[in-house]
Amino acid sequence: MEEIDKRYLQNPHDKFFKELFSEKEVVIQFITQTFPKELPQNLSFDSLELENTSFVDEKLQEYFSDLVYHCLYQGQIPLKITLLFEHKSFQPTIPVQFQLMQYMLKIWEQNISQKEKLSPIIPVILYHGKNQWKKKDLSQYFVNEGALDTQLARFLPQFDYLLTDLNTFQDEEIKQIFQLVSLQTGLLLMKKIFEKQLENDLKTIFATVNELLKTEKGKKFFQTLLLYLYYGSNVDKDKIMDTMSQISLEAHEETMSLAKRLLLEGKLEGKLEGKLEGKLEVALKMLQNGFAPEEISLYTGLSLEIIRTLAQ
Repeated sequence: MEEIDKRYLQNPHDKFFKELFSEKEVVIQFITQTFPKELPQNLSFDSLELENTSFVDEKLQEYFSDLVYHCLYQGQIPLKITLLFEHKSFQPTIPVQFQLMQYMLKIWEQNISQKEKLSPIIPVILYHGKNQWKKKDLSQYFVNEGALDTQLARFLPQFDYLLTDLNTFQDEEIKQIFQLVSLQTGLLLMKKIFEKQLENDLKTIFATVNELLKTEKGKKFFQTLLLYLYYGSNVDKDKIMDTMSQISLEAHEETMSLAKRLLLEGKLEGKLEGKLEGKLEVALKMLQNGFAPEEISLYTGLSLEIIRTLAQ
């Protein structure tokens, strides 16, 4: 049995980001739906590859987690697309371009050390904090920026970055824009992970999760979603289990399976599994005593699907 990665306990936001965006099909859909339209048309997605190198040092770890993809532009220009995840719940107070410049310099230093031409870089920031990100041009931070003439302005550093601020998306927009269930569910969960009412939105977030549970790969990602919920939010573990029980039998079974793994590794309280097993026992006894499935569902909180399966 594979042990749960300890990084979920230390930095669940970083770990979940890397799990989600390490999938090539996820990154392709993210790029095609969030980049300016002209860019994806010139990217050779067949050449898209995840690099093993991270360019985030100890200083930059305070701000970002990163994933770096290599891709050809117009079929011939080597390009790097850097996905930088702002993993705190607030925007940095200093210009983000300062961190980006440090980060990009590390990539170009590697190019030079390997005697390569410098790679163009598209920096992409994914932000899921509590307040909306305020994007400002670097020149706006300089004294009397508006009064600088072209003679001085030409000495100011100028580059852009792409921003995906999940605060700017309505839930329905995310569902419409991103068709991949893993990306759609992952972004919804990241968007709401810091919200107090998250537990009330669980059924909405996981509404399409049964599509994931049709494949082994999908089941693995479903458990990744659960781990992020367990360690990245303050939602009560019983509430998570109850919600999955209401969604489907498959969601209930996968949640139970993960709970047992966490119990064996000492990373989850024993009362959670006991409570669920108790609900199933109560439901079974009620069935044996002639109660209708609807009554049992109302009393136990289990889904009708689970109760009908028990009845069979």
